[in-house]
Amino acid sequence: MTGRVSSPAAAILAVLAMVGVSLGDVSPGRAQSAPVTTPGYEITGFRSAKFGMTPAEVRAAAARDFGNVQLLANANPAEGTEALQLDVAHLDPGPGPAQATYIFGARSHTLARINVVWITGPNPTAEERAAILNGAVLLAHYFQALPAPLKASLGARPTGPNALTVFAGVDHKGAGIELAAEGVSYKIDAKTEGSSSASPAPSGPALLRVSYIRDVANPDIIKIAPGAF
Repeated sequence: MTGRVSSPAAAILAVLAMVGVSLGDVSPGRAQSAPVTTPGYEITGFRSAKFGMTPAEVRAAAARDFGNVQLLANANPAEGTEALQLDVAHLDPGPGPAQATYIFGARSHTLARINVVWITGPNPTAEERAAILNGAVLLAHYFQALPAPLKASLGARPTGPNALTVFAGVDHKGAGIELAAEGVSYKIDAKTEGSSSASPAPSGPALLRVSYIRDVANPDIIKIAPGAF
């Protein structure tokens, strides 16, 4: 996307046009299954960090990918997971600094999910919100052009007043990718009714997130066993 974006609403319409779908086509979301002719693309992690790695292996992988960076350890007691988190001064195609969080499963204690996030300041300009959407477009194109088809994928769809899932896909082993934007405006065209509705003007920060998930259907988190309560 080039040139000045006049408003966040115009920006999201441009994004959806470039992604190749309209919200009217995918609300509610419509999955597309790829024909099974050859083994599909496998989602194995993010760069050198692969699902199933131990924290020590992920530290080594992060050093290969980003150099001598500091990784901070934290935990999510509600899910029983632990994580390593790093900050990157700039990570294309997102705008500006990014944060990568490597999450280790509650049962396996190995890498189960990676979140890569770009976030603006608390009061971003229209141009800064548009930059978040530029990154979403580029990443959506990247995922849509994977060298082999995913088992199923989903185009842009709203998930909240100012939130969109821009792309989601699952491979034949159940691993997934989700690309999401928050703090943005969008317009839904209801083709069957000839009407449209717009999201409210966003407030607060804008965010772009890519998540790589080892097992979408069975996340590696603490669960209460059936009949245990």
